[in-house]
Amino acid sequence: MRRFAWIITLPITLLVVVFAVANQQSATIDLWPFELSYSLPLYALVAVSLLVGFLIGAAVMWVSAGRLRNKARESYYKANSLEREVAYLKRKQTEAKAPPQGATLPAHQPVPANQPRPAAQVEDVRAEHVRTGS
Repeated sequence: MRRFAWIITLPITLLVVVFAVANQQSATIDLWPFELSYSLPLYALVAVSLLVGFLIGAAVMWVSAGRLRNKARESYYKANSLEREVAYLKRKQTEAKAPPQGATLPAHQPVPANQPRPAAQVEDVRAEHVRTGS
């Protein structure tokens, strides 16, 4: 990529230098509505004209891109707002799944083998055997 830049930059620089050396005669610029008159070398006049044209073009492009900048800014703010909302909803979801602070789950107490099971537990075991087929 650097070679490509040099391939473009070097000939342009060479042309500018040759133009400046070949056009050293003086040119007078008269700013008509005002009583101003400047005498400059021709290459300086061309360089100043190119610079002024570049600045005017850049200003026109900056003004014309204003709507796009505003739209990009609005999209940025909306995306940030939605990211905050997603983070909030994820936090709320994890809080809803987690047990409250200090709460303990009831401990499982196995029924000794020599004691009969309560009727509700017997029905649960039968229903589980029916569902699983065992």
